[in-house]
Amino acid sequence: MWHRGTYPLAQQVVQEIEQFINSAPQEGERICDRFSGQLLCLVKVAVRGGKLTQLLNLDIVAEAELPPQPYFDHRQAKRALARQFPVPPAPLPGGPSVCVIDSGVNSNHPLLANNFGHAESIATATSTAADENGHGTMVGGLAVFGEIRACYENGAFSSPVTLYSARVLNSENGFDNESLILHQMQRAIAVFSSAPYSCRVFNLSLGDDVAWLSQNKRQSLWAESLDILAREYDVLLIVSAGNHNLGTAGNASDAEEIVQSYPEFLFEPECGLCEPATAAIAITVGGIAASDIPLYCPSSSRE
Repeated sequence: MWHRGTYPLAQQVVQEIEQFINSAPQEGERICDRFSGQLLCLVKVAVRGGKLTQLLNLDIVAEAELPPQPYFDHRQAKRALARQFPVPPAPLPGGPSVCVIDSGVNSNHPLLANNFGHAESIATATSTAADENGHGTMVGGLAVFGEIRACYENGAFSSPVTLYSARVLNSENGFDNESLILHQMQRAIAVFSSAPYSCRVFNLSLGDDVAWLSQNKRQSLWAESLDILAREYDVLLIVSAGNHNLGTAGNASDAEEIVQSYPEFLFEPECGLCEPATAAIAITVGGIAASDIPLYCPSSSRE
């Protein structure tokens, strides 16, 4: 919504939208969530086509967009090698900590169990905080141990970092349909930045799969929300730059083309920052290659 300059006026805008949605509502039409702040005025609604057209014509509506959907490659989470490792020692109390905001973390993972602190399910439609697809657990392992390949080759995993987990993705790997992403991020940060956890570092390896600035002239609302929360809670947010498959080769000729075109292909429009990587205060991290050999993905295993 257009912000009218003050908090009371922003609340008035939300009330006007509520009155509009609640006037002769059809089945399923409703206000899902709302937020009024000093800078943003957001409303999440479920409406049908006819009312959506009317909604877009209201003067108080600044812009409308479909909720962003997190994207990641499920195959990557399934490529695990079977090998026995010594149980990592537990980190010392009062040491560094990180909270992974993702699909949850399997707290009983043999290599993470001793480093695991606490988990919460932030998504209101999901009661369990456990990871149901493996992405959050993979990200948690990277956040705790860093270079997994080095730990594997050394035959031992050890880290002073305590891992916390805030699950925000449901069983379909999507965000809660009934809550604004800002509120889901806010709840996750509020829980783990306060006592007894007092975590100051939050990792979000989540994002849309479309380069945001290639289609928009300003940062996304999700990114702007993260900037607001970073200031409000005085925390460090780590976000991923985004995903693309231009570095994935299906055969030798593809691999050769990648080598020859690198790094020029990173300037292609699809390689731009994906939402919410345009956040100004958060640290945006791109890919870190362990070698100069392109990733080889056999065509027979592609989905």
